[in-house]
Amino acid sequence: AKCDKRLVSLAYILKHWAKRRHVNNASEGTLSSYGYILTLIHFLQTRSPPILPNLQALHPNWDGSPRSAPREVQPGTNLPSFPVAHPVDGKLVETYFYTPPNGDYTALSTFGQSNPTSTGALLVDFFHYMALQLECADDAISVRVPSL
Repeated sequence: AKCDKRLVSLAYILKHWAKRRHVNNASEGTLSSYGYILTLIHFLQTRSPPILPNLQALHPNWDGSPRSAPREVQPGTNLPSFPVAHPVDGKLVETYFYTPPNGDYTALSTFGQSNPTSTGALLVDFFHYMALQLECADDAISVRVPSL
């Protein structure tokens, strides 16, 4: 939410839309609200230029430039990681998310400015993406590896 205000607006609209149409319940064969939000994040990461960065691929010394932000974790990149207990089996897994130095979110909040697409146009594009581009039976999405 600190990266781009369009994410917050789109998330509210999408959650409201899904709730009103009763298509936000994974136990009934639809995506959960969380699933819709992850799909939205993936969508915004894959715009050209991207609106949201991949927080697992940004180096701690990232210079704040969208051009220098990798879309995916590059092999051989030496990123710090932290062991976290897996919520299902309790095994430790290594994870990492970019944290701005000194809590300064300025670079993140301006990341998507190079993409001027309006919230309304993004919403239309998102529904087009979900309905006509994403092959739900064959494709997987990932916010860690957006090219999936």
